[in-house]
Amino acid sequence: MVSQPTSRIYTLLPYAILAVFGLISTIYALYKIKVIQKFQSPFGFLLKALFSNVLLYLVTILFWIFIRVVFEENDLMESYSRYIGIFFLFTWYFSEFTAVVISSNRFIAIAFPIYYRNEITNGKTKIIVGAISIVALCISMASLIESCSISYSTKTLTWGFPNSWCGKLYAFWLQFIGGIVFIIINSIIDISTLLLLIRRKQHSTVLKTNDKKHNSIVRQDVLFFFQSCLQNIKTLIIVVSINVFTRLIDSIYGKFYFRTFSWCLCYVLDVVIIIFFNKELWRLNKCRPISEVKIAFQGNMNSKQNIIN
Repeated sequence: MVSQPTSRIYTLLPYAILAVFGLISTIYALYKIKVIQKFQSPFGFLLKALFSNVLLYLVTILFWIFIRVVFEENDLMESYSRYIGIFFLFTWYFSEFTAVVISSNRFIAIAFPIYYRNEITNGKTKIIVGAISIVALCISMASLIESCSISYSTKTLTWGFPNSWCGKLYAFWLQFIGGIVFIIINSIIDISTLLLLIRRKQHSTVLKTNDKKHNSIVRQDVLFFFQSCLQNIKTLIIVVSINVFTRLIDSIYGKFYFRTFSWCLCYVLDVVIIIFFNKELWRLNKCRPISEVKIAFQGNMNSKQNIIN
């Protein structure tokens, strides 16, 4: 990267704008999930975990950009960037594992509704999220090995691994192939969910089910299927962009946008897609906040008590 502060600002400004937009969107989504009764569930807790992970990533990105713009390149900066890169790896794997768990959550809810209601609780979901955190941490900590350490190159404006056997192993098998494996697993779960939805539709047609609540649930499940598919397509494009397109591009700024910028874009698009496909997250007036639900519940209880008395 050019050493002049002005050049660094121009280079990293689009990156910062994207991160700020993502940060605002994520805070907005977290607030909605907190106040809407529907999301006080295992599914809602998984969304909170995913959004919290994105929030930490974007805050770190903005802090890293600030440091990069203000200070000149030095050994301390390189060491700092190395640990930032390890944290980015953690957030990446946490997001991918969480996406698989979210898809599995919806599949179980559709395939085994009674089991889901009785066995899938917030407590068990917290344990799963904790396990995901440990696994993601172990994978990312492997980058502490000197020959495997991820770092930011000021020459190519990208995050990458050293040209060693360990660096190549991590970059190809854990980053590229690992990303493809996540997409395949998610796609298998989504296809299974789609088959269940088709079967449910045929069954309801035979029984001539025309209940509004039933139709609303089916419609929400279909929307979730398309949401997950769109997220898989997005992840596939980003993974290919980071690992393939950047090798075909000679331009420094091309590499920056196809790898560094697109990596951040992946997180932001996750939030945007989830908000778009869950109308409760952008139409709060249609849903009652938790506080109103509690007040209404207490009011009903008081009315019943008065009748008894």
